[in-house]
Amino acid sequence: MIYEALISLLTLYGISYSIKQKPSAYVIGLIIMTLNFFFYFKSGSYSQCFLRFSFIPFHIYGWWFWRKEENMSYESFSLSFTQFAYYSMMVTTSPLLFYFFIKIYIPALGGFFSLHLVYILVVTYIAQWMTIKKYVEAYWLWSLINLLQIYDHFLLRHYFIMGKYIIYLFFSIYTLQVWGRITVRQQ
Repeated sequence: MIYEALISLLTLYGISYSIKQKPSAYVIGLIIMTLNFFFYFKSGSYSQCFLRFSFIPFHIYGWWFWRKEENMSYESFSLSFTQFAYYSMMVTTSPLLFYFFIKIYIPALGGFFSLHLVYILVVTYIAQWMTIKKYVEAYWLWSLINLLQIYDHFLLRHYFIMGKYIIYLFFSIYTLQVWGRITVRQQ
């Protein structure tokens, strides 16, 4: 419980840096993903381990991308109609394709991944990519992901973790508002 509280506090600290678009948010994210990996590995939740481990490249790229001179400005972007259509298609079809790929080609992993977990996994990847690129719409996806996590942990009776995702949901909504105020419209 103390370990989870430490990770939660560190996550809130990282979110505050993400709201301000500071590259160190991704360094904090790397630390959090590493701690989460060991936590879930110890508890035997291997699908959560995979999720945390798979975030490492996103955090490295995010740190590098936000440190580049041209990306240091405090602004966010709104998706064009074409980009919105593309990301909408990705959110709706990619989880199904990934799920069936796992079931057909890697049946040994099939037991670890339900369609629901695969949906959260793939949509989290998309939201992470959109956050790195500073698209304000990413926080609609983060809000959806947090709602799904709240539901999951309620069913599992993990009330502490559920409470953590409720706080993350509020931060997602807050960041959506903050980034919405500094949005640059793309053509």
